[in-house]
Amino acid sequence: MGHPVETLNSPPWKSAVERQYEAFLGQLSPKGRSNIQKHDALNESESAPEHCALWKRFAGRFGKLAGYLVEASGQHTVKFYIADGKYKLQVFALEDTPQGTIVVYLPDVVQSAVGEKLLAAGAAAQQYQVPGATGPLQLTPIDAQTRDLTVCKGMVGWGRRAVRVEFGTSAPEAHVHVVEQMCEMAAQKWAPAAV
Repeated sequence: MGHPVETLNSPPWKSAVERQYEAFLGQLSPKGRSNIQKHDALNESESAPEHCALWKRFAGRFGKLAGYLVEASGQHTVKFYIADGKYKLQVFALEDTPQGTIVVYLPDVVQSAVGEKLLAAGAAAQQYQVPGATGPLQLTPIDAQTRDLTVCKGMVGWGRRAVRVEFGTSAPEAHVHVVEQMCEMAAQKWAPAAV
């Protein structure tokens, strides 16, 4: 028995991404789901398939890795939480900026990623070389003293630090993949079985 042509022509990760994104949408409140669906419809109507695909890829993955609570702040920002006793603890954030970039916030696991050889120090501060990529990856550290913490305020303080990564429409796959690996590395601290 053969496979449908569309299955054979789709990228190998696409079906997993779609399933994770549907699960992510199911984690949102009805109002949050409506906001994010409006966001998706706007991106799709603006003919930004790569942008929309990257957004869905990160949102679905973060929903799976955090797995406790997802909050949409309007149509362009999503915060991801894990359970922390009877409280919640923010571990990821995703933002679609008016400039057309997607910003990912994740726990600071840069040194661990360098130790695992996922990253190598670059020529400038906060820039890292990624195996298989031609340009550097900019990783901006965030702590409690950083200005404008609206999206990631719950990720810093009490000695916790985060990292900000910005992706344009033509983000290199190697950069996206290494950030996903870093998120999985961070998730090992709270949910080893989730990775």
